[in-house]
Amino acid sequence: MKVEYAKLALERILEIAEFRFPDNAERARVWMGELIQHTVQLADFPKLGHRLISSDSAAGEDPGLRRLRFKDVWIIYEVRVADSLRDEEHRGDHVLVLTVRHVREKPGED
Repeated sequence: MKVEYAKLALERILEIAEFRFPDNAERARVWMGELIQHTVQLADFPKLGHRLISSDSAAGEDPGLRRLRFKDVWIIYEVRVADSLRDEEHRGDHVLVLTVRHVREKPGED
């Protein structure tokens, strides 16, 4: 399974790194690399993160939306099973990292 990143996720990773290490670009790069490396495990273990259940999800249904903690941030991602008849861009199953947020941020702030 492949791990991919939404544009918002990449923007948020950069934003958080710049905020945390405003005067140390090298440390920011290291932190970003560590976070990306942490998500690599999702390729082999896509259901590693905790499932996020929305109120409109059917009982017992796995909506595919999950979160994985890395230090003091949540990595919000979705496990997607490709439908080769509908999904032209992604022909195989993949994990899409949707966004990253600090654990103290409220949902929907990004």
